[in-house]
Amino acid sequence: VSLRKQEIADRLNAWIIFNEKNKELCEWLTQMENKVAHTSDLNIEEMVEKLKKDCMEEINLFSENKTHLKQLGEQLIKASNKTKETEINDKLKDVNDRWQHLFDHIEARVRKLKETLVTVQQLDKNMSNLRTWLSCIEAELARPVVYSMCHNKEIHKKLAEQQVGKG
Repeated sequence: VSLRKQEIADRLNAWIIFNEKNKELCEWLTQMENKVAHTSDLNIEEMVEKLKKDCMEEINLFSENKTHLKQLGEQLIKASNKTKETEINDKLKDVNDRWQHLFDHIEARVRKLKETLVTVQQLDKNMSNLRTWLSCIEAELARPVVYSMCHNKEIHKKLAEQQVGKG
């Protein structure tokens, strides 16, 4: 009887530990999803680096917790009835799905940030080209128009030159 009491107590403790570990891992997953989604106080390069470095380090640390939870769940499945087995499998599946979602979310965020960075760099290049063009046009417009003779043919010629210069 004493041995049976101890076995029951151990199984109850395993359930408590499993539920606590599951809750802890789910809370961490929610926190990580929020961290990935809200890193806008940094510039783009820093955000990409933070996602790649800091988040992945934290994920690697928590992967041990996930593995432990899975092992504990598998032990409980062996010692449980069908209802509890389904409950455990559902919790483990939920953790696996959320874990994969976190990786997908990080990958999508990094890809989006890199695309944004390329767009910003292209915009900077285009703005630089536009400033150069504008500077040339301003310099050209700053020069006075000089006519050797002031008649209609020469005015049209100067206008044509101006139109070619703009094109």
